[in-house]
Amino acid sequence: MSKFQERQRQQREKAILATAYTLLTERGYEGMTMDELAAQVGITKVTLYQHFPSKEALAAGIAVDQMQSVEATLRPIYEADGPALERLTAVLRHSLEQQAPSGWLTCRRTLALSLRTPPLRPCMLSTPPVGTARRAG
Repeated sequence: MSKFQERQRQQREKAILATAYTLLTERGYEGMTMDELAAQVGITKVTLYQHFPSKEALAAGIAVDQMQSVEATLRPIYEADGPALERLTAVLRHSLEQQAPSGWLTCRRTLALSLRTPPLRPCMLSTPPVGTARRAG
């Protein structure tokens, strides 16, 4: 695949994820169809399924995309030099600033979407046992 084709594929996937996020927040997991999503993005269902082999995979893709966006925003803050407490304070401050008001709405929509999406619900409602959380590195 050429670099041009790869860029087109990535742009198409971003369009799919953005449109799917909107549809899922408006209609919920059960209310959104892959037919409708493909039509709104302007692609065939075959193309849609080349990117996401199932509706569950699409929902997971949306969750991953949202988490990566948050991580990319916060990474420079928590990787900065300085004491851990100062960095944690800066991350929390930034998070709160971003949540008011549109960021908070996005956060609430993402959580609501995850809770209304059967394949993601167990992941969002479970927490690891105490002492088992690992630091990403």
